[in-house]
Amino acid sequence: MFLLYKKYTTDNSLLVCKLNRMENRIMQLKEGFIKDTLRFFKNSLPLSLRKKRKYMRIYRDVLKHLHESQYYDSTEIKKRQLNELQKIVDYSYNNVPYYKTLFDNIGLSPSDIKSLDDIVKIPYITKEIIVKEGDKLLSNQYKKNKLTMVQTGGTTGTPVKFYFEPTQHDAINDAYVDFIYSRIGYKKNESVVIFRDNPIINKNIKVENNVYWKKNPGTKQLWFSVYFLTNKYFPLYFEKIKNHNPKWIISYPHALYNICRYIKESSNNPFKSLKGIIFMSENIYPHQKKLFDEVFPSIPKLSVYGHTEMGCIAGTCEQSFKYHIQHEFGISEFLDSDFGMHELVTTGFHNYAMPLLRYKTSDLFKISNSKCNCERGYMLIDDIEGRLQGLLYTFDDRPISDNSLDFPDSLEDVFAFVEKYQFVQEINGLCDLNVVPREGFTEDHKKRLEMEISKKFQNGIIVHVKCVDSIPKTAHGKERLVIQHMKKF
Repeated sequence: MFLLYKKYTTDNSLLVCKLNRMENRIMQLKEGFIKDTLRFFKNSLPLSLRKKRKYMRIYRDVLKHLHESQYYDSTEIKKRQLNELQKIVDYSYNNVPYYKTLFDNIGLSPSDIKSLDDIVKIPYITKEIIVKEGDKLLSNQYKKNKLTMVQTGGTTGTPVKFYFEPTQHDAINDAYVDFIYSRIGYKKNESVVIFRDNPIINKNIKVENNVYWKKNPGTKQLWFSVYFLTNKYFPLYFEKIKNHNPKWIISYPHALYNICRYIKESSNNPFKSLKGIIFMSENIYPHQKKLFDEVFPSIPKLSVYGHTEMGCIAGTCEQSFKYHIQHEFGISEFLDSDFGMHELVTTGFHNYAMPLLRYKTSDLFKISNSKCNCERGYMLIDDIEGRLQGLLYTFDDRPISDNSLDFPDSLEDVFAFVEKYQFVQEINGLCDLNVVPREGFTEDHKKRLEMEISKKFQNGIIVHVKCVDSIPKTAHGKERLVIQHMKKF
């Protein structure tokens, strides 16, 4: 392996070509010694040798710009956003069939975008439009077979496909994520445990299913599966965590919430030298944050918001847990809605393969009127309220955000006997609360839940508790607090 390293380091372009082929082979191989050996070789190389020159150039340029632009004043921010908006509007009109047709049909020219306020002249784009128009939204400057496609579920369950130029996409996203992570001092060369969304095969662990943890070869990362975070397996997890002695946790909020509950109940905390916690991919609810602060009271915590469509990215900081929207990434508009919250509409600056102008995300935000003590020039968000698909509706059709579904302290003793729960609604004013009970959960607990939660909603929603064996996760291992079966949007 050393001779192979020495041979290829003499020619960076040859090395990158070989590593790209290796990465494709790694993805295809079954878990085992050969796959881990290839991972070790690839991960042991410096970033500049692992990545294409194009990636490194974009990554360094973006990271440098982010460090400079974070303290821009509002005048400079608006000037630069207008410049980027005009560039991507002009490009979209001249290279994307959908926008050429759209602009011509409504009599709009790219030259009509003379200020940021003029963005309202461009019609919204929705997931339904993306599904309907398909390849007409792709730039003719890219070959489709050279693009990366990712697929998400639409608001009606219809898959939505998004395309990116892979090198540019990875370099830009990595730069933004690394920049945001650095706010609390995160360093990649320090030990970290990551609670991942996929099964992890480890042939050395002789327990059922073999899907608990795995070291990422050539790194200080220890991956854990989120699928077995129960009291039965926590002793196994905690012993491994203690031996790894992590400085950082990167986790879905729901996964760390389960861990914190066990820590509190067992007084067994395996995180002895923790420097910080980074949350990803899910909304953080008030009851979760309360427990995180209780179990890790003096540990810095960071949360990152982003989405597949590459229209917006935001993160909290070292001074507060309010989200800072990165003005360099795109333009974020917030629509006043009938739901009493603000829906995010984005125009991303970085995806020229499939530009999305004024894309309605269905994500709901609570806008902050304050300024952060970090003095960065970013717009602040108090809370991410969830998604339109995550709302509950009262008898008189009032929406209730999933971020408001925390429970009164009077139910704390009841929730000691609840493993997990999820709201499911099909009719206005009526809702099932599916509960995975722990041993000792009684009919009295069930009645108290129904009474107190219905009372919290001022009887606008009547809750029926159902005991179930499990709560289903999404295909990516996330947990949804609300399953909404009503077509409201």
